[in-house]
Amino acid sequence: MLKNYLTIAWRNFRKQKTFSLINMAGLAVGMACFILIMLYVQYELSFDRFHEKAERIYRVVAHQPGNVYLGTDHFAVTQAILGKTLKEEFPEVLHATIVENYNNVLISVGDQSFYEEGLIATNSEIFEIFTFPLLRGDPQTALVEPFSVVLSETIARKYFGAENPLGKAIRYLGKHDLKVTGVMKEAPKNSHFHPNVLFSFETVIAISTNKDQFAKWGNSSYYTYILAVPGFDAEAFDAKLGQIVKKYHTEDWRDKANPHRYYLQRLTDIHLHSHINFDIGIRKVLGASIAQLLLLLSKDFMKLIIVANIIAWPVVWYAMNQWLQGFAYRTSLSWLMFFLTAVAAIVIALLTVGFQTIKAALANPVESLRYE
Repeated sequence: MLKNYLTIAWRNFRKQKTFSLINMAGLAVGMACFILIMLYVQYELSFDRFHEKAERIYRVVAHQPGNVYLGTDHFAVTQAILGKTLKEEFPEVLHATIVENYNNVLISVGDQSFYEEGLIATNSEIFEIFTFPLLRGDPQTALVEPFSVVLSETIARKYFGAENPLGKAIRYLGKHDLKVTGVMKEAPKNSHFHPNVLFSFETVIAISTNKDQFAKWGNSSYYTYILAVPGFDAEAFDAKLGQIVKKYHTEDWRDKANPHRYYLQRLTDIHLHSHINFDIGIRKVLGASIAQLLLLLSKDFMKLIIVANIIAWPVVWYAMNQWLQGFAYRTSLSWLMFFLTAVAAIVIALLTVGFQTIKAALANPVESLRYE
């Protein structure tokens, strides 16, 4: 039976080669596009899921009513002391770490000097929370002492070649020597932050001229991540976080009628939060209308559709003319058909892009900018 089907298919192919080739080419392109789209979606959905405990990792977000910056009073940065306090006050918090990002920082070893990206000040609990395996060094102690540093494989190789870098020093900002206490496996691309150099937060405290600020509840400049116990109820915990505000936000300058609030954001939600919504929120704050926003986000799609049609029209025109030569009943190809196809593609693109754009544009910009 299968042999007969294959024989018939081969005969049809030989009789109508052009038609068959067009069909196969269209099917191949369609399948390729579908596979590429699925791979892209899979990649976007995979962000931060490589962490073994991803489902129990949260970032703490602060709501500061009235402190509006770029249209929002929700911030992903909090106080340096918050993580330590959460771990001490709530048994549901197994580990807590602090993260402060630095970019374009001068790092030197001997006569080699480079401005590096992805420097992060943190503590050793980052290795308890995130899956950033150390190839050299002890994760329990690597970032405990001031002036200690963990390098990624790439950075270690860049400065030390094939040598074992443990115990050696790198110079930070041209004046502080940091001792290498670990070498970390390279973080995957699907991570919402990419550490190249991890140095102990104790270093930040040691070189600061205002050490008291790190024990106070005023300066909100640091990301706080926690690892919760299995079976953790995030919503119930959010309600408990009000206790922190009542207990520690006691400064006279605070607005007691509009107290700050903390809540949790899942690690796996951080990357997926729409950057388009953020852009729309910024532009709404700057006074852009819905029509302007729609035009802004649609024009790139329009360019792609126009270019695709310019390429496709002559190819399809030639192929269809060749194919129609073998038809007993001839019909002419009208340019109207091509024009209507292009219009249909543009309408579909506008409907697809426009729905999300209008939805975000009608929303409160505070919600659009939330977590950013």
